[in-house]
Amino acid sequence: MTKATRPKPNITLRNAVFIAIAIFVGLIIWAVNARVAAIDQTNGIPSEGKLPLSIAIIASLLVSLALGTIFSLGLSNRKRWRIVFHPNRGRIFGAVILSFLTPLQIFSYVPMILGPTFLFFISAVPLRLIVGFLLSTLMWYPVSCLLVSGVRSRLLRVALFSLMWWGSYSGLLLYLGYRVFRM
Repeated sequence: MTKATRPKPNITLRNAVFIAIAIFVGLIIWAVNARVAAIDQTNGIPSEGKLPLSIAIIASLLVSLALGTIFSLGLSNRKRWRIVFHPNRGRIFGAVILSFLTPLQIFSYVPMILGPTFLFFISAVPLRLIVGFLLSTLMWYPVSCLLVSGVRSRLLRVALFSLMWWGSYSGLLLYLGYRVFRM
């Protein structure tokens, strides 16, 4: 039985760029259509909570880079999935950290994060919050496994984990918009 080898980093990077470009074009088209639909027809101003086009472009770029990286690592490691998804401390720790920092809602461009919300309600933790944290950890586990096993450089891993957070924040910002606190 032959052992599956790690993919070449330049091929993974090239695939990530091509996938990210395709996703970016689709997200830009979606963001422009959503912005046009949200413009108030009487005065031509975007309604509250909708993103300015410049921020929508940056958010689309971050989401597409994050998704392109994940899909590229998944394609590159498709012959090694048994090795990639084998649990170890680094992969579980990465999934827990990403789920702890998962943005839930955005108020005035500031994300409300799952972990501090969980710690804030620690005295009377509702079951839904615990289940949400566990589901979030399960959701981030494949991403963490792909990053830990597919990227050799620790510095690049940290940068890609950061990109995953910015991608989830930007995706939430694109999808939900933002809420403004009014005093």
